[in-house]
Amino acid sequence: MGVGQTGEGGAKEAGQVYARPMKKVSVVYNPIKVPNLEERVAVAAQLAGEFGYAAPDWIETSVDDPGEAMGRQALESGAELVIAMGGDGTVRYVAAALKNQGVPMAIVPQGTGNLLARNLDIPLTDYEAQLRIAYGNTERTLDVGTVEFDDRKPETFLVIAGAGLDADTMANTSDNLKKLVGWVAYVEGGARAMLARGFRVRVENDEPGPDGHEHHARSYMVCNCGILQAGVVLVPEAEPDDGHMDTLVLSPRGPRGWAALVTDIVTRHRRGHRQMRHWITHEATASFNREVEGQVDGDAMGPTRRMKTSMDTQSLLVRVPA
Repeated sequence: MGVGQTGEGGAKEAGQVYARPMKKVSVVYNPIKVPNLEERVAVAAQLAGEFGYAAPDWIETSVDDPGEAMGRQALESGAELVIAMGGDGTVRYVAAALKNQGVPMAIVPQGTGNLLARNLDIPLTDYEAQLRIAYGNTERTLDVGTVEFDDRKPETFLVIAGAGLDADTMANTSDNLKKLVGWVAYVEGGARAMLARGFRVRVENDEPGPDGHEHHARSYMVCNCGILQAGVVLVPEAEPDDGHMDTLVLSPRGPRGWAALVTDIVTRHRRGHRQMRHWITHEATASFNREVEGQVDGDAMGPTRRMKTSMDTQSLLVRVPA
């Protein structure tokens, strides 16, 4: 009779020890972003046992599929925890597979921006601390956004989907420079993006606010989180589990306008001029008078004339610091 079986009548045999089954965990990782893989596998396996998990399965992403199919593979294998190890792109693709599934996702940030990790106070460099959060039992249930550019395939986002300056910044930033200096590379890309001409945007959403008229804009953003790189707080009241998105139209004109807007943002709206319209939304559609660059959680999406966003409220379990 094997471990976990019972004798006649269902009674346990005297002296028999019953081992609690180890919980299954899968790691979906981007091989380009994850250095020292063998060492990381060993550390993850060692810590797993302390929290009642079996040594993780490791599932590699690919250029053709940055993580969504791998997230589904982890679910189909019976994983009770899925760890996304990579940049914001890896995180959002794994989230696309896990939303509304009731299985928690953990984040081991390995990218340049690591925006969701920043907003959730997950350490950016301490691998053991990241794993202890992943294996722990503290969770938040986050809202998940969906964006559709023109008539293209919908994309999941967890932080910000946008068009204009923020997207131009992502498109203009060199991958080689990001490898050398990290998120600081976005400063150079952003400076070049500021030279681009503005556009007109018409916003319609499901909450009071936009009047349906066209607005001058340099950037249009739909935010699930409010914190950017370097701890800059774009929307102080934005939280990833507050049940809505924050829709923004930034409209500075000229160097003085940019200086006033940047001062306003970095001082958390205590100084400068707030050349930014802000609406609460669950669904929104923005139409642009010309093609502008789009982006999703830091990934450039190419030119677009229309951007439609919606959200799934409280649809993704994420492990966070206690």
